[in-house]
Amino acid sequence: MATERGVSFGFVREWIAHEFGGEIETLDGTVSVGVTPTEVAGGDGDRGALLMLNLSAATIYVAPNTLVAATRGIFLGANGGSLALVLRDDLVLPTLQWWALAAAAASDLYVLRVRRYRVVP
Repeated sequence: MATERGVSFGFVREWIAHEFGGEIETLDGTVSVGVTPTEVAGGDGDRGALLMLNLSAATIYVAPNTLVAATRGIFLGANGGSLALVLRDDLVLPTLQWWALAAAAASDLYVLRVRRYRVVP
């Protein structure tokens, strides 16, 4: 197991650092989405993966722009509908700014982001 700056990390972290040129961090939180477009993930050129999971009883729609709507977005079904975006499969999609709109006010969307960062010596 390698160490860097006193922090140990295993095979997976070593592979990721080698493959992507830096360490990663995971950031998560729940965003309250309503009936008007809400930004749920800002644009980030170092984000390599993005997961959005609908925790609410209402349908949520997501899209990489403010024009998200029931007729123009990706459908996330109530109570567990999700969208997972990964750099290797989805190219630039995880890096884009994402917006959401719900069929009902105060609908919870869990958002998990995995991004690269570099430690500057």
